[in-house]
Amino acid sequence: MEAKATDAEQGSTKQSPGKNHHAATMLTARSVLLLALLLPFSLDCAVAHHTPVECCYSYAKRSIRHVQSFYQTPRSCVLRAVVIVAASGNKVCADPEKPWVKKAMEKVSRKK
Repeated sequence: MEAKATDAEQGSTKQSPGKNHHAATMLTARSVLLLALLLPFSLDCAVAHHTPVECCYSYAKRSIRHVQSFYQTPRSCVLRAVVIVAASGNKVCADPEKPWVKKAMEKVSRKK
């Protein structure tokens, strides 16, 4: 007749069902919390990828005459710039720190 080894003799360990259930609940709670924290970020990224953004990658070397209007590039752009719209309709990227750009913006703002 064969003798069956007990759990202690086989070296296996068993935990009470209460501890396993608690660990599974904690893992689920952490997963839900992590998803709740990451969801708004992923939605922002998804919207940002589908929204057209106008960014400048260099500045105009010369000043622009006959400025019709201007606007600033979005904060998501790497290069901070002012887009100057000339009377001809051409758009030119300009350095917002340059004196001629500041004067042009002031002049257009006064006209409004």
